[in-house]
Amino acid sequence: MNRLWTLIWPENLDAAAALLVALAVTVYAVLGGTKVEYISAAMLLNLSLIAFGLMKDRVARSKQQQSLDIIIGSQKILPADRFFKSKSPEDDVIRSAHSSINMIQETGSLVTEHSQAGIIDFMNRAGSLKLVVSSPSPLPALNLAFRNENLQNDSSILKRADLFLSQMSYISQKVGPRSENITVRYSEYDIGYTSTVSDGRHPSFVSKGIVRIAGFRIPFAKKLDFEIDSEFSPKVVSHFCDEFDTLFESCSKFILLIGSPRSGKTTIVNRLIDQFRSSNQHVYSVVSRETMREGERIGFEIVINGDEGSSRPFARRKEGALKDISDILNYDFETAVWDEIADEVRRESKSGKIIILDEIGEMQISSARFKDTINDLLNDSASTVIATISAASNPFLQSVKEHHRTNIVKLSEANRDAVMDSLSREMAASMRRASFLNGQAQ
Repeated sequence: MNRLWTLIWPENLDAAAALLVALAVTVYAVLGGTKVEYISAAMLLNLSLIAFGLMKDRVARSKQQQSLDIIIGSQKILPADRFFKSKSPEDDVIRSAHSSINMIQETGSLVTEHSQAGIIDFMNRAGSLKLVVSSPSPLPALNLAFRNENLQNDSSILKRADLFLSQMSYISQKVGPRSENITVRYSEYDIGYTSTVSDGRHPSFVSKGIVRIAGFRIPFAKKLDFEIDSEFSPKVVSHFCDEFDTLFESCSKFILLIGSPRSGKTTIVNRLIDQFRSSNQHVYSVVSRETMREGERIGFEIVINGDEGSSRPFARRKEGALKDISDILNYDFETAVWDEIADEVRRESKSGKIIILDEIGEMQISSARFKDTINDLLNDSASTVIATISAASNPFLQSVKEHHRTNIVKLSEANRDAVMDSLSREMAASMRRASFLNGQAQ
């Protein structure tokens, strides 16, 4: 009896009272001594006791959860089931972006399809979008297919890669010249997660992101993901920003250096060539330079891999042309020279070399074969090109700048050192990539 009383008092007193009232009313009703109003009153009393019990239970549960949170907080442990989610949409991150969005995706087709409207709206607000996607070359595509559920070969992955390209083409058409701020790079690395991060490291905005674990043969709906933001988890955001930057630099790439005449584009290109001359087995460089006579420009020539003995003249100033006018109409061109260069560039790129071009300009594209080579390099996910490009208003040059693979770098006197440092990191990463892909890693 004492044990029964211990169980009832005080935690379960309300439940015991409800049971006693219900039992008493039932017995009284069976004996025929009750009236309807008494039964109704008893039922209302019982319901009140039950409601009181439920409220007390909720308060108790809340106190227990608060105590648990205090314990978890003191131990710096967050249960995984409270940390991970699934099917979290990238749309919220894209809508929140102010200045930049960085994405790591598998083929990219899913996010560019489902979040297409958000991406277009963001680009029209003068944002910058960078995407790293898996290379559609055979081995990465096969590895990606093997990791995904219900895929027997790489054909589905390659179809998704093609779909991604058509979607990027549509996005570029919608945003027009702002597509210069879109850069897609391809990675041979089999990435173990995907991510979308907005405004990474921006001093004025809260950076937000979704990181999704790829998993092995896990359907998309069951893949685990988690949210990050720089307000509550700045170290985690910084980590994934660093990860993105390193991966971005290590991908195939097509960098275009733009600047006004005499801004130092050729100087930077020559410094890059000199800096990595010891690894020139991975580089093929073509530099256009002035030919001078008695301090006056008389034409242009090209130099291959910094070798003075390789110089080939390709333009000569016309007789009677004004000396202080540099318009291309004042020059006669040897387009055959650029036809030869186009074939050499195409061959060296196919062999895995990094192509450095100074410059892609109106003189160079007077060769139809050179234009075709530039288009082929743009559409070859494995090619790596660092080039200067003319600021001239030309439809072909503009189409090159707006291509989804190109990364526009604008050079000025104020940022010259920063640009040089950035391109040095890009070259070092590309050298390492070329070394690994050619089986010569140290």
